[in-house]
Amino acid sequence: MFQLETPRLILRDWIESDLPLIEALARESDVTRYQTWLRLGDESACRHWLASAIFHNQQDPRFAYSTAVVSKQTKRPIGWLGWGDAEDPEHGDASFGYALLPTEWGRGYMTEAVLAMLQFVFETLGRNSIYATCAVSNRRSARVLEKAGLTLVHRWMRRDEEMNVEEEHLRYRMERTDWTARTIGTDTP
Repeated sequence: MFQLETPRLILRDWIESDLPLIEALARESDVTRYQTWLRLGDESACRHWLASAIFHNQQDPRFAYSTAVVSKQTKRPIGWLGWGDAEDPEHGDASFGYALLPTEWGRGYMTEAVLAMLQFVFETLGRNSIYATCAVSNRRSARVLEKAGLTLVHRWMRRDEEMNVEEEHLRYRMERTDWTARTIGTDTP
């Protein structure tokens, strides 16, 4: 089983007993407002999503990492962080996304998880660039990307037909050279 550790978190492959986290994330309108893949609707859809994530994590060669973010203190999964081959290679070699239970917001957990993921992507996988996107109204998510050292590179308008909302979106990116410059002389990112 794949696993990364930070001082407070474990990022690990999904297991079947993580279903309650997926269901909890899918019930949170503050999460599904921005993470459309979490608009799952019912337990069956949540089970299907989890089974699919487990299946894709077991592929060899592996092209994606969909991980549960687990609190070391409570031993409970509190979020999701996924990365892999870029959805649009024009914007970078890899892309990523994340979601965290609102009860855990504001504690720096996702920035900590993203930094561990960036280290893995650049230093282990040898990728040259990575990007993530968020809605301009999702200030917390933009702040995670900024604190992790990604740079805002593009803005565009996007419509969410299901929510009947059109708003500006942001693309943040990091190059391996930026990561290397950031981590020179430090033991940890």
